[in-house]
Amino acid sequence: MSFATVLSGAPAAAGVSFLVELIVKGTLVLALAALLVLVLRRASAAHRHLVWACALIGLVALPWMQLSLPRWKVSTPLMAPVAPGFGLLATTVEPNPEVLTPDDEFRADMSAPANEKAYKLEKKSDAKPDKAAKRDATSPFDLTDATTPPLGAEPAGAKATTKPAPSGTPLFAVILLVWLIGALAVLAMFISGHLALRLMLQGARPVRDGEWHALALEAADRLGLTLPFSLLRADGLVVPVASGLLRPRVLLPQGADDWPLELRRAVLLHELAHVQRHDCLTQAIAQVACALFWFHPAVWWAVSRLQIEREQACDDRVLAARTRASDYADHLLDMVRSLRAKRLSALGAVAFARPSSLEGRLLAVLDPLRDRRAVGRRFAVAAAFLAALLVLPFAALQPVAAGTVKGGFKDKAYNEPTDPSQLKPSRVVAVPGPSQPLEERLAWARGDAGRTGARVWWVGWSFQTSPTLEGGLLCDSHGISLSLLGRSGAFTMEDVLVGRAQGTSDPKRTMAKDDQDHRPALMLIRMNGGSPDRVRIQTAELPADFRGEPLYWIESVADAHRRGHTVACEVHGSMDVSNGTTALGIAVALGEISMPRAEQICRDFDLYSSVASCSSGVELTRAQIVLMGNRAGAGGRYRIGHGVMKDALDIDGVYEAIRNAGLQLPPRARAEDLGERVVNCFVKCEADHRGTLRGRRQIMLDDSDVHHHRHAKAAVGAVVATALGDPAVFVSVGAMHQGPHGGGPVIAIVDVGE
Repeated sequence: MSFATVLSGAPAAAGVSFLVELIVKGTLVLALAALLVLVLRRASAAHRHLVWACALIGLVALPWMQLSLPRWKVSTPLMAPVAPGFGLLATTVEPNPEVLTPDDEFRADMSAPANEKAYKLEKKSDAKPDKAAKRDATSPFDLTDATTPPLGAEPAGAKATTKPAPSGTPLFAVILLVWLIGALAVLAMFISGHLALRLMLQGARPVRDGEWHALALEAADRLGLTLPFSLLRADGLVVPVASGLLRPRVLLPQGADDWPLELRRAVLLHELAHVQRHDCLTQAIAQVACALFWFHPAVWWAVSRLQIEREQACDDRVLAARTRASDYADHLLDMVRSLRAKRLSALGAVAFARPSSLEGRLLAVLDPLRDRRAVGRRFAVAAAFLAALLVLPFAALQPVAAGTVKGGFKDKAYNEPTDPSQLKPSRVVAVPGPSQPLEERLAWARGDAGRTGARVWWVGWSFQTSPTLEGGLLCDSHGISLSLLGRSGAFTMEDVLVGRAQGTSDPKRTMAKDDQDHRPALMLIRMNGGSPDRVRIQTAELPADFRGEPLYWIESVADAHRRGHTVACEVHGSMDVSNGTTALGIAVALGEISMPRAEQICRDFDLYSSVASCSSGVELTRAQIVLMGNRAGAGGRYRIGHGVMKDALDIDGVYEAIRNAGLQLPPRARAEDLGERVVNCFVKCEADHRGTLRGRRQIMLDDSDVHHHRHAKAAVGAVVATALGDPAVFVSVGAMHQGPHGGGPVIAIVDVGE
């Protein structure tokens, strides 16, 4: 096949489709890497560098894996049949007679030039002419009939001519040509840099200075480097450079002999860290990725992040080898001052310092809390194996136009029912003994299903998701029906658990709830013949999908639902109900208030306990009570006192708790008056739900990104830390009915001496 043939017709279309597939898959790989790096933002630079290196290696391997692996075809309506076959190897034009329609042939005929007909392959028939003549000659799909010319062929008796293939869309050829020129240009830039480096190495001379060799051996010993390397001096360099994929070399500039001893040691440690980490290899792979994906800005960004993390990882290795951070930062500054405006990245080597990355490196070097752990060989191999497992499905995936995948399995049992009530469970059974272990409750559900003859049944319970997760949650091992999510009047999980006779699903309400704080999720497992065969996780406001199969609910929330009570399932709402009810119970027990009515809970903010501090986070079946106080005659040097902050700015409430504990303070107390005698301070706080603070409007409740609990904790923590002159205070949110609304109780433990 000639080059001109490749850039025309179906090969060009298949090539463009191949590029589009690479772009989508490469973007997904980089997105996963970026997400993982975000999760590892507190980890060491070496771990983040490993993530980027695995991602870029996956990008380089993606085209070859895509060509060699078996194809996993997935039918999707988003893919239009641009060419027969999506991959680069599927370039043979063989129209499928099973899907060729008369309209397709008619459009092909009309679009062909006047002197040529539409291009179409014909299958030869081995049938005898008399048998072929018996076939229906008018069938437009009968391409094997030797007596009837197919639509678009020359009439009978006409001179047979070879039909040339029509030219492909020129746009595809232009796209392929532009990509090829760009890839060759970027690759040529890196190759020219490599050749320049080779010329520099030919003129390099071995360093024979004994002091340099002693320092190099010392640096290798500190790093634990076992690879052999060469120490060379090269003309034209302004900074030290590590190079060599198979034969590591450290190149020193001409003026390196004038450097002080500590600078020499730091330089050797840094460059040998590159050798130990095989950074020249990852740099070369990154350059190949840039050549293949030169048009993709995310690839260039990933390569820049790889370079930044690489240099910081080597800096961490230098500091781990007992180098003072301040001295090393000075060495970096001195080295950058001596640089000329010259790029070294194209040389296929890694340099000691660049002005563009100096600021970030200095901040990282001088950060005493930074994680500086290196990546071990076993960890790197395990990470590479996991990366391969992630990239393999991407490489094998082949999206094709809807309807082109033959032999696909379709479970007719999961067709969407028209009646919403058919999605409900046949019955909801509350498993007794909510305080019993989960295994025992599951065993009871299995036994009851056996007694009732239910071969297929569901078991469900709720669990708390991450506090950072907001909005709804839905996943299903059997797939998700988008039509069900968009249907109004379907039964939600909340409808099922409460026992409503009418479904209340509303797509608009569901979307609006996505902006609220996260809610507990429901774990639903379908049991078939005693073994699980389907897992569904969702939040309560989303539609249920049980299709008449019974549900065993093994959590005590169901009991409250069946009694007709409202259950707070949003984590902060349930926290307010739990904390507030407990605080009111303590207030009643201590005689602070009379017994409140149920409708006053979380509504009447004038009811509170001035001494209760309550905390909860999940549904509890039992409570723990801790009583702290002073016992007369018990002795000891520590005393506890309590007070009340009337609002988030009430600093006097903090000093009142300290006075109550036994310290004598002046009327206008300050932190200096405490004399380091406050041992600890515990505070409960709550954002004022009326949205005001001392007559001013406060916006804690209006922030859609940060929950008001965090605002209140930060504000009250700052006030208490100012009062004590010490930030080591314990501030807890969720102060419903604990102290005046918008404030909260304060507990102070002080040292009164002997």
